[in-house]
Amino acid sequence: MTASTLSSPLRHLRDRDEAGSQRTTTVELFFDLVYVFAITQLSHLILGDLSVGGVASAAFLLLIVWWAWIYTTWMVNWFDPASPVVRAVLAGVMLASLLMAAALPEAFGDHGVLFAASYVVLQVGRNLAAASLLPRDHPLRRVFERLVVWSFASRREPVSLEADRNEEPQTPRRRGASPPPRAARPLHQRAAPPRTRRRAARRARGLGVAPESAGRS
Repeated sequence: MTASTLSSPLRHLRDRDEAGSQRTTTVELFFDLVYVFAITQLSHLILGDLSVGGVASAAFLLLIVWWAWIYTTWMVNWFDPASPVVRAVLAGVMLASLLMAAALPEAFGDHGVLFAASYVVLQVGRNLAAASLLPRDHPLRRVFERLVVWSFASRREPVSLEADRNEEPQTPRRRGASPPPRAARPLHQRAAPPRTRRRAARRARGLGVAPESAGRS
């Protein structure tokens, strides 16, 4: 093997001329274990909320998890995990996937930002790294460059859904709407009927108390 072969970017790709199936590496097995943990998190999420909305939310999160897993698996089908650079990329992908899986129970709540950021870093970072490992004239590089653009375009969906979930609903108020009824106002803001005010004023004059203070009692 010559020095030019060692310095070639093609050394990161699998040898497509090999006959038979290729051996699964330890890095790939650890990567799959991270997504087994993600599926376990989703199962606990469904058990915690068996309503239609809870199951629909879990199904949407499952789609995101599957999307991240299938794209990484497709990338590894082309790149050789025996390469140290490819192993480093997969280690970064596993770390982002682990953070995303840990944030799944609160993906629509307190950990929504962590979940969305992990997903974006995973998708964009993996495709950028794969494109940078290939020469400019390689046809597969153009595929990963298009995936980078698609990852940037699709990053808005998890972030926007998390933001919409945290927004508090506000009741619209029509122009010219009447104020709330007197019974719904606080006690200190309610006005006494005229007859009650006159009785309180006569009682106050008989007791020598200021009429205004008696009307408030």
